[in-house]
Amino acid sequence: MKKSFFYFSTVLLLTTILTVVVQAKETWPEKLTFGVIPVASSRNMSNSFGSLVQHL
Repeated sequence: MKKSFFYFSTVLLLTTILTVVVQAKETWPEKLTFGVIPVASSRNMSNSFGSLVQHL
């Protein structure tokens, strides 16, 4: 009884995961943009990187 429940749960979980992956792939954007904000000790940090923060 416990083994059959375990197998059923595993199959159900894998089916759910595969369904979600297929659906997510259809809505996934074609282009991803990643940005990095450097960390430094500077007084004018907002002046230097303000436009980058607004873009992200």
